[in-house]
Amino acid sequence: MTMLLSHQVETSWKKLPPKAGRALRSTADQFLDIAKSIANNTPLDRNTVNASCNPLVDCARDHQHKHVLIGLRNHHNFTYPHGLAGFQINELGRMSAIADVYAGLTVERPYKRAFDPDTAFSIMKQMGGALDQHLLRLFREAIHD
Repeated sequence: MTMLLSHQVETSWKKLPPKAGRALRSTADQFLDIAKSIANNTPLDRNTVNASCNPLVDCARDHQHKHVLIGLRNHHNFTYPHGLAGFQINELGRMSAIADVYAGLTVERPYKRAFDPDTAFSIMKQMGGALDQHLLRLFREAIHD
């Protein structure tokens, strides 16, 4: 596994049904690869980015979403690559997080309805320091123009 996870997280994921554990590990590894590409300023392969959540979607289709959610709750020790947080993360990374959360909230998925933009922004504002609130305001202004 290329991902740096705490021992506690790795242990908890091993206790999940195999498909759910593999989905979480695979998705985390793919997200780390995407983060490395962003950090190295290398182009992202669109198919790789699109496929990064497929293992999780497959688990949801197989009604294993509860196991995945348990695994995500145990993921609280994960930090951005190299332990970066807040303004240590470059602006592109912080902006990408905002766009990713917005898309996740406003796009309908097989397992959830889409939120309208105002509700999505309300939820994102409540996330506080998890998202750069200044960039979130700028993003909202750009979306509403």
